[in-house]
Amino acid sequence: MPGAALRQVCLKLGDTMLELLEYRTPPSDTQRPLLSHCVGASHVAFQVNDIRAAKAELEGKGVRFYSDINVVDDGVLAGWRWVYFADPDSYPLELVENAYERPGGHAAGIARYLETRPPAPPSG
Repeated sequence: MPGAALRQVCLKLGDTMLELLEYRTPPSDTQRPLLSHCVGASHVAFQVNDIRAAKAELEGKGVRFYSDINVVDDGVLAGWRWVYFADPDSYPLELVENAYERPGGHAAGIARYLETRPPAPPSG
């Protein structure tokens, strides 16, 4: 876009690259981040090993969360924990704990899910 100015930071860890952009010009039509149900809305999620400890640490630093930790206890996503909060510019951020992504966790979750399914009909 002609006349656009932005600030960019790239953070690299191993094979992962996180690119952060802040457009300074032209001015935005909106004064705050888009609501999560709006087209074009996005957020950054941070995967943590212990979501309760991470949330408590951030709360101790004055971060306010939108809710308590959300929990999935059944099915393929059993072990999924998440909670949203906002950065100082009101941009939505998320903490995620995925127990099923730990070694063996995903396979075990799928096996538990399949045990609840009716048997497949005979073929032929």
